[in-house]
Amino acid sequence: MNLFYRLLSLTSEIDSMIEIIFEVGINLLETFIIFDFLTKYLGSKYSGKTKKIGFVLGWFTAFAQLCIMNYITEFESVGAYIPIIINFLYAFLFLNGSILLKMWMSFITHVIVLIIAYLTNLFVCNILGCTPYDIISVFNTSRVVVVIITKIILFYATRIILRHKHNITTTKLNIFMLVIIPSTSIIALACLMKVVLIDERFKLYISIGISCILLANIMTYYFFMIINKEYERAFRLEIQKQQ
Repeated sequence: MNLFYRLLSLTSEIDSMIEIIFEVGINLLETFIIFDFLTKYLGSKYSGKTKKIGFVLGWFTAFAQLCIMNYITEFESVGAYIPIIINFLYAFLFLNGSILLKMWMSFITHVIVLIIAYLTNLFVCNILGCTPYDIISVFNTSRVVVVIITKIILFYATRIILRHKHNITTTKLNIFMLVIIPSTSIIALACLMKVVLIDERFKLYISIGISCILLANIMTYYFFMIINKEYERAFRLEIQKQQ
């Protein structure tokens, strides 16, 4: 009997160790994708060792914060703004661009992470018939599948954005207005996900709501790029007139 309990205890310890290794590895991967995306989009102020030190410092700060938040709470609400602050500080100290542009990138990057995570969670829940809370709080096959799919989508989403990157040269007021959309989207996303965790019967409606937030951010970015191109064209015409 004692041998049986020892085997159970050993199995439990092994499962806990596997869970810890998986969660730590996933957190490292997610934060690396985010900081790699920010660095490539904005461009680094420095080169050589300073660039590498800045990247590693920002990456591991974000990684430590994510691990601590996952340990403290199963679902982040107000804490969702902490990664944005870390992203902005990294961009402010080590990356190119105006302060408003760095702020916008910090917000929009986190919105991308949240939307991908929430929609993947709800999509898998609808297929497997489990609850969103189970996937967040219980380490099982469903959670592993959701997390892996989420990181793959996050990686390819950031690569697509980088491929269609466009230099932003518009006015500060336009960038400030652009920052408002993702900053309010984070509040809306946290509230919607909180509702579905309390009552999973609203999964479909919450999925539609999150999809609409995603569409709103995409359309805002698209129209902003059009405005930015018009601003560049008008600026070039003004320079030609002056010449």
